[in-house]
Amino acid sequence: MSAGTLTLNNNSPVVGGTGTSFATDLVSGDFIVVVVGGVTYTLPVLEVNSNTRLTLVSNYTGPRQVGAAWQAVPRAVQNQITAELVAQTTAALRGLNYDKQNWQAVFSASGDISVMLPDGSTFAGPSWQSIKDTLALIDITAVTALANQVRTDAQQVATDKGTAQSAAQAASTDASTASSAKTAAVAAKTAAVAAKTAAETAKTAAVSAKTDAEAAKTAAEAAASSFHPENLLHKDQNLDDLPDKSAARSHLDVYSKAETDGKGGGYIGQSWWHDNRARLPDGCVAADGQEVDQVGPFADLYADVAAGNRPTTDEATWWADVTKRNCYVLNSSTGKMRLPDRNGVQSGSIKAPVMRGDSGTLVAGSMQKSGVPNITGRATATENNYGFLNSTAITEGAFAVDQSVKYTNLAGSSNTIGRALLFNAKLSSDVFTDGLTEVRMNSLVGCAIIRYAGRAQNAGSLDAMTLSARMESINTDLLAKNVATNARVGYSLISVGTPYPALNSRTVLPNPFGNNVPVWCMCEIFHATLNKWVSTPWTYVTTSLGTLATYSEGEGIVIRTAQSAYVQGSSNSGSNQEFANDYKTPSPMRIHVWKVTA
Repeated sequence: MSAGTLTLNNNSPVVGGTGTSFATDLVSGDFIVVVVGGVTYTLPVLEVNSNTRLTLVSNYTGPRQVGAAWQAVPRAVQNQITAELVAQTTAALRGLNYDKQNWQAVFSASGDISVMLPDGSTFAGPSWQSIKDTLALIDITAVTALANQVRTDAQQVATDKGTAQSAAQAASTDASTASSAKTAAVAAKTAAVAAKTAAETAKTAAVSAKTDAEAAKTAAEAAASSFHPENLLHKDQNLDDLPDKSAARSHLDVYSKAETDGKGGGYIGQSWWHDNRARLPDGCVAADGQEVDQVGPFADLYADVAAGNRPTTDEATWWADVTKRNCYVLNSSTGKMRLPDRNGVQSGSIKAPVMRGDSGTLVAGSMQKSGVPNITGRATATENNYGFLNSTAITEGAFAVDQSVKYTNLAGSSNTIGRALLFNAKLSSDVFTDGLTEVRMNSLVGCAIIRYAGRAQNAGSLDAMTLSARMESINTDLLAKNVATNARVGYSLISVGTPYPALNSRTVLPNPFGNNVPVWCMCEIFHATLNKWVSTPWTYVTTSLGTLATYSEGEGIVIRTAQSAYVQGSSNSGSNQEFANDYKTPSPMRIHVWKVTA
């Protein structure tokens, strides 16, 4: 839960806090979750007024509550939960829609239908409507009459059988007549049995048909009574009509945000070395000291830094002290956060630093420049206590004359065995290399990167995290090119105040880009009559007129004023403003300075 408790009043948008830090925990558009009377309220924030007061988007509709525990939910988290829930429930809704289509066909289609089974196969058979129509065609009265007729025929056959037997007895004296009568009687009996069987079969079929019709009617009524349209989900509600969203998420096994982030490996804010700047892992960005958005793909990283999990400093200190450039700047500019420069990309940063442990005492977030323990030594001659060098000897580099102890000098200027003492550390180990300006270990070159999001494959054909990582890779590449370009191109405006340069004078100003950096300059003077800045081209008639500003290597910017005027009238000089008379009044000047280097 978030720190502090809340006070909520019925039908009011104002929420009060006790021991809360609204200004740190929340921004406009975030949500607060609170349970009042067993009911969970998710309330969107319109405005954070202070650490103990905020305003909701709409009035709180629950009962008044004092001292309620609460939980801050960032807008990005709420949106991600909704997106994940939609993706996971789509498959379930697709199956439910198939089921609805199947029941629609069973209830309303005529003839045979095909229904979709859970495994994707189909089954063909008659619909209940088809069965109902078939039963409706059966004429129960006609079937009953037919059965009665068959029963009557059977009785008549029985009567005929008795008559035949009497005839057989009467004709028994006549063998020929008796034999014929017997044959006729047998045939009549066979016909009677067949007729009786047919009647019983017809009766059984009629009873069975009636039973099936009643069963079908009962099943149809039961199915109709079990169908509840109010339990259906509506597409235009986007799952908002789920009665218990939390239970639905649990049944669908939708991952939590922490689980989703965990699937990418590592954790938000993790920093490590990667071997190819052009192919960064998804959800990662180069640690080049660039600014990133506080929201969007970097919202989780910003929240992690804001929670105090990473070392931070302010923007001014980050630029002024290069040893602080391993820190984040939470609010480097409006809506932006600055990342650490762990690759040494920004101007003035320590180049290509390596990561090391803090030994339990070093300050987290600090950086250290190259350094090596000093190498010192002292050598003397052992024979006759002679010293190597004269007290006035000239030394270079790492050598100096030891003036603390006096030795006897080597005797005689004609001595030809004296030699200079050289020092070259490379002779002892090849780790000492000419031309290096840093101390380094055996190194692999790669790129320090920071994880800003977990890897999450969204539903559909678009991998949102890959797209986000690609866009950030492009941003990183553009930043590196911008830094390189800005290091080559620059502009500065130098103001020249009192005492104003006099006519026929030479004034030297510092070069804002360094006195040995070539620049291009343009001078302007403030025309007191026109109240405008005017350009000062150099002209010559019988004397010089105008003012020039030029680069002087190793010296700076030189302002040279002419003999007779700061600028000649515009019709002769071509100045950017219109004025007839030569301008000779000492006035403020300004110099536009541009730098473009290879």
